[in-house]
Amino acid sequence: MQPVNSPNSVDQPPFWSLKPWWCQPWSILSTGVVVAATSWLVLHRFWVTVPVTAVVVGWWLLFLVLVPAAYRTEQSPPTERISPGLSGQRERAWSRKRCFSCISSSSSCSIKRLTKA
Repeated sequence: MQPVNSPNSVDQPPFWSLKPWWCQPWSILSTGVVVAATSWLVLHRFWVTVPVTAVVVGWWLLFLVLVPAAYRTEQSPPTERISPGLSGQRERAWSRKRCFSCISSSSSCSIKRLTKA
């Protein structure tokens, strides 16, 4: 039995199973290789092939790395999206802001006592 949060779970289909054949990793990689190779084989110009290859690598980065990562992040439960470090920093920042307002208004503040401890 698979865990609920696994990428192959019934609730969360894998990213690539949702895509047609022309959007699969093998087709993206092979198209990029063909485009870069064709640029060199037809033109024999280094100054044309290098920018074409750079665009292909950027295209690979976008569609093979960034988009699937964004999909996984979007599909994850909200509790997994917030890292513990960030929530702790937000909580400390809120308590400091609250304590500064307590210090200016009155000397008895339960939050101020908790943060000193």
